[in-house]
Amino acid sequence: MVKRAQLIFILTTMSILLVVFSAIYLGVVGLMQYAHTQFAETSLDETFQAMIITDEAPTDKIVVTNDRVICGEAVLPLQDINLLYNGAKNRLANGGFGRYGSIYFKFYTSPDGTKNVFIAMDLQDTLVNLGRNFTVAFLYLLVIYLMIFTLVWALSYKVFQPIRNTLNKQKRFISDASHELKTPLTIISANADVLKKDEENEQFIENIKSQTSRLDGLVADMLSLAKIDEGRLVIQNETFDISETVTECALPFDALAFEKKKTLSLDIDQGVTFTGDKNSVKKITNILIDNAIKYSTNQVKVKLYRESNKVIALSVYNTGSNIPEKDSEKIFERFYRGDNSRSRESGGSGLGLSIAKSIADANKWKIYAESVLDESMTITVLMKNKNAN
Repeated sequence: MVKRAQLIFILTTMSILLVVFSAIYLGVVGLMQYAHTQFAETSLDETFQAMIITDEAPTDKIVVTNDRVICGEAVLPLQDINLLYNGAKNRLANGGFGRYGSIYFKFYTSPDGTKNVFIAMDLQDTLVNLGRNFTVAFLYLLVIYLMIFTLVWALSYKVFQPIRNTLNKQKRFISDASHELKTPLTIISANADVLKKDEENEQFIENIKSQTSRLDGLVADMLSLAKIDEGRLVIQNETFDISETVTECALPFDALAFEKKKTLSLDIDQGVTFTGDKNSVKKITNILIDNAIKYSTNQVKVKLYRESNKVIALSVYNTGSNIPEKDSEKIFERFYRGDNSRSRESGGSGLGLSIAKSIADANKWKIYAESVLDESMTITVLMKNKNAN
């Protein structure tokens, strides 16, 4: 959870910075291009003004007056100059400014109106320098971005370290407390067995035994959660008959359902082969059936079927539900109670479905609940078959 929050923090921060740096780079590129264009147009204007004063054309520009090239270095072959001139003349009026590759050009009319002057200049070297400036600007921004990325990455560890330490301490506390509780519970239970021989206090002893058993179950659940949270749940992939495994898990609950005057029915596709962690399948099946029997009003149905070639679905349905539809997913939260008094009567610890969710997450399975208030609850696990193509 902390790693995910840290990753989201880093990605969000760097995405915002990427947008900012992209805007800066595009702004710099736009300014450079604008400055370059202004430089070219200013140079052409200065050339034209010099021609008016001296009545001569500079030798580093192509100058065409009244359709005649009068001077200029060979920045383009003569036929290309004529094509450029004729094409531009049809598109641009007096004062029109344009560009062809690295050649910038502009039309002018002499003050006395007797000459139409077309001036072109090659800014190849300037364009090369401009491209070099673009590259330098990009590299500078890239280096700064990478430096900030490294800084944000390092700071994120510092920011989230207190949270990580708190969670680690919480996990250690749960694990240590669970281990410490098991010993006194065992002693209390043993002493209660001895005292039970005295029939005079039998009811009190039964109460002690009942609560001890409940606490023992709670401790066992806390240990299971602590083990999963600490990443100590061993996942072993093996190929087995999941139909047979689920059936074996479900059959012992038939007597429990009968004792509680409820019915347990199985609808299991036979011969379904599955590759995954067999122990996880057993644990999650036992938890879901046990939970369904505890909270069912009269009927429990266990269904196993192929959702697709790659996915096997295990669905456990029970009549009756005290969970509103909008709160269906909350049943996987630790110690969540839809009805506290009813949960106490059932003897549940409030951790069973949390363990089921943790097991599913550890195996990268999907688990979800569908509740219809006062009618039914269905919990489904979608298990990915690792031997499927």
